[in-house]
Amino acid sequence: MNGWLKVFFAVTLLLFSAVDGSCGTDVRGLVRGALKTLGAQRGDPNLCVLTDSTYVNLAGRSTEEYVDMVEGETGCSVGKGNLLLFRRPSNYHLIIALYKRDTKECVVIRYDGQEGRVGKLHIGDEHVYEPDFWKKASTGVSGSDTSGIVSILRAWSLGAPYDFLKSAEFHGDACPGLAWGYFTAKVVQKQYPLRTGEKYVFIACPNSCKDDAIQVLLGVSPGKRTLFVKKLTEDQKKQLSEEKGAGILVKWNQSQKRGKGAVLAVDMDKIRQTISYKTSSKPNAKAMNIAQLISHLNSSEEFIKVVREFAVTPELMQGLMSAGENPYEVIGLSRKLVRETK
Repeated sequence: MNGWLKVFFAVTLLLFSAVDGSCGTDVRGLVRGALKTLGAQRGDPNLCVLTDSTYVNLAGRSTEEYVDMVEGETGCSVGKGNLLLFRRPSNYHLIIALYKRDTKECVVIRYDGQEGRVGKLHIGDEHVYEPDFWKKASTGVSGSDTSGIVSILRAWSLGAPYDFLKSAEFHGDACPGLAWGYFTAKVVQKQYPLRTGEKYVFIACPNSCKDDAIQVLLGVSPGKRTLFVKKLTEDQKKQLSEEKGAGILVKWNQSQKRGKGAVLAVDMDKIRQTISYKTSSKPNAKAMNIAQLISHLNSSEEFIKVVREFAVTPELMQGLMSAGENPYEVIGLSRKLVRETK
């Protein structure tokens, strides 16, 4: 065989190599190879792409160009709701995961600016509900990103609302805690709509994954001084109740210097009655829980209870926001949180 033919076949094999092998640095070629592996054509309605492009930098360069490339090769786009951008640190590697809904097959591309790797995952129920799937995937190309990739793509596949997917993009994962935050934000928007001159201030206490959905949907953030995150000790949690706290909302009118507060809680009894909820934090249990919760994302008021409403003065507001203060003690609600309202 002539020398140039050897080089040609070697490069071709490198670009379209099989699962979990090192590949060349032609990311466009890797995306085309992934489409071929999935048996997908550009514009396939069953196709979805998840990437951290735009968030990460490679060799000192931003990566937004990969979004255009992926859109051009796959036909997926933000406007169609099937090109999702999940958040990773700026010094992270590039991830492009292509998923085909009808076959449940996913090809993951990982590129660090010098070397590319490709891996394949099957993320149907028969796989992701098994602990061995997660153990094997954690050592493959998807590595520690497996949970984020699998959960977000499955949420899309199951028809999750787009604003929930935006929350998952921000959080980097789609988990039950994020769903509780989504429920909470939806209840707030419906029961406490903002009027002219008002803003939301949210006391995330106890803190959890829910708070990222609350940031996205309510537009609050620590930088705007509208989101205050406070951790409770185990003893403080026990003083509240057996219910799972969802936080404290304040609808504040800056010009009038007053507001209305509401204590919110997740109705875990209702969640357990509605879905076959498993308390294990293992990925396979989380995958089962979120899959069942997604079908109820339009029924937020079934799962979030308004435990108490109260008037908010400037002095009370300062106490709720201040470091070192238990916000539930500030409002005189430190024991039997839910029971007091029955």
